[in-house]
Amino acid sequence: GTQATAIFVNELSGRCVGYCGADIKALCTEAALFALRRRYPQIYNSSKKLLLDVNSIEVTAKDFQKAMKTIVPASQRSVVSRSEERRV
Repeated sequence: GTQATAIFVNELSGRCVGYCGADIKALCTEAALFALRRRYPQIYNSSKKLLLDVNSIEVTAKDFQKAMKTIVPASQRSVVSRSEERRV
């Protein structure tokens, strides 16, 4: 319900410290793509145009958890690139 949603949003916002607006947008997009693939697993295997019911796609906390594993926030990217430069 509404309380569960508020708790989730609060937890998610705590995990997004250091994320800029573009990072948050990328995170939301990635989470939506995980939900889309879960609802329509055939989407990448078909060359036909599929009629999608967007209202049937539910983005869950699990989708955001998966997305957080793939999105590197800008604040961490600069640290990663600097540490890679030192290795060279």
